[in-house]
Amino acid sequence: MNNLLVNKISIVVGIESPIANDIVKVFLNEGATVIAPAESSRVITELRNGVCGISTSKLITFVTDGHDHLKILEVANFTRNSMEMYTKSH
Repeated sequence: MNNLLVNKISIVVGIESPIANDIVKVFLNEGATVIAPAESSRVITELRNGVCGISTSKLITFVTDGHDHLKILEVANFTRNSMEMYTKSH
């Protein structure tokens, strides 16, 4: 792990696919905050089970319609703003 993505936010959609799951793992290993929306709680559970052994403190998951791009962007903006506020206060 080189921490190439520390303080970066990544949105990974389509986490039902093995490729997207692998992308989530790589991004978490590199220190990114990963937002991974899914269309069911089952998919989220599978993702979380698949990344066991990797710190998931920076993994944000939520159930939404995969085509609800505005909701995904709202979560991304909220996350970015929260990270900026945290960085300024520390």
